[in-house]
Amino acid sequence: MAKSGPSRDARRRGAASGPPEPWTVLEKLVLRVLPTRQVPAESGVRFAISSAARDDGICLVFLVDDRDAPIYPDAEGPRPDYLVLHASRRGCVLTIVEMKGRSEKNTEHGVDQILTFYRRLKREMAACLPGSWRRVHIQGLLLMPENAQFNRQKITAARQEGLEIYPLSYHHQAELYEYIKQPVSHTQRYRHQQLPRRTPELNLVERLLAEGKVQPRIRDARFTERRGAADDTLYLNFRRPGDPARAYVTLSANRKDAVLAFTPDATDARQEVLAHLEAHGLQCPALRIAPVAP
Repeated sequence: MAKSGPSRDARRRGAASGPPEPWTVLEKLVLRVLPTRQVPAESGVRFAISSAARDDGICLVFLVDDRDAPIYPDAEGPRPDYLVLHASRRGCVLTIVEMKGRSEKNTEHGVDQILTFYRRLKREMAACLPGSWRRVHIQGLLLMPENAQFNRQKITAARQEGLEIYPLSYHHQAELYEYIKQPVSHTQRYRHQQLPRRTPELNLVERLLAEGKVQPRIRDARFTERRGAADDTLYLNFRRPGDPARAYVTLSANRKDAVLAFTPDATDARQEVLAHLEAHGLQCPALRIAPVAP
């Protein structure tokens, strides 16, 4: 089944042509952020995350298993379905989500997909992000229909590697808000809740990241200064929908620090983003806000 996300043609263009330098895996992952927190059914199961998440800070869903333009080749390991980022004043949680059917063979492969991507994600973060950003909490959710079977030994083995994978059985559609905003416990049971579905679903910063991706990258003076080697940098541009071409935002990161920069024409976006970061306690020593260039 086709999954939601950036247009298929846009993803293929990014994979096939794109800028002269290759994208890192993290860059390709960020470019696959969805404009919604509700995903289509896969293997008879689906999930959603309440719009209440928009009041926490930043909560976004990323398409990991993009079959039209994979973030890494099949030969480098299996890919799970999605990654959910939840950042608030309480910290940052990354939740790897895989959706499976009833058979134990399927759920066993689901554990392998989550664990393989966990290892790859840790390596990519270690290569491209500053220290405090690499210490986020990472966990897994294995979504299954009711009465599905799963391999407890594999889940225990993953826990010994530092990854908690929570097998979650439910009927119809799972509401994951309570499971992605904080560390999960393997002893808790799924409890369905009817949570808000308000519009707009995303807050202003989430919309900037989900709907304002600029491809190809803008090669200005900051690009020359901040873009490193092909495998050790995260460097992306964003623009609010409807803003002029010169009003863009740049997010760059390496092992030393992360920098958020705004062009002189992006004054309104700068005010919105900085106010949002302050209001939700998302400022951190590793993130530097660049002064506006004259």
